[in-house]
Amino acid sequence: MTTTPVSTKILAEADEQAKQILAEAEQQVQQIQDQAQKEIDALGRQIQDEIDQAARQEQHRILAGARQTVTTELLRAKHQILDEVHAAAGKALTDMPPEQYRKFLLDLLKKAAFSTNQTVLPAEGEKNIDQQLLDQANQQSDKTTLQLSADRVPGSGGFLIST
Repeated sequence: MTTTPVSTKILAEADEQAKQILAEAEQQVQQIQDQAQKEIDALGRQIQDEIDQAARQEQHRILAGARQTVTTELLRAKHQILDEVHAAAGKALTDMPPEQYRKFLLDLLKKAAFSTNQTVLPAEGEKNIDQQLLDQANQQSDKTTLQLSADRVPGSGGFLIST
């Protein structure tokens, strides 16, 4: 009968060791699971941050493209308006009665002249600037003497003043 209590004691100790090993293994499993969950959470946050950053970059790219398109369209519209204003001004000048146009040119010559002995270079298409008009401008101005150049500048109308 002495072997039974010894074997019972050995079995009890073995059972106790098995329970302790099992408890340690379960604890290690729990630690591994906790660590894995932390890594999964960190990776999830990292991926979400990268997604958010990519979305912000795409949004900035789209907004920059939209701003560029709006700016381009605005410039195109401004150019169109300026072209229309230029055409309307040119038409208003060509539709002006000849005497009124000569008076307009006379006023421009007087305002543009700023020193003595200046040369007026008419545009190739300008028919109303002649020596008679310059003489009239010289008579009405004390500060300048305008002379008509034989040379012409490119253009359909108007003039340049040279010193």
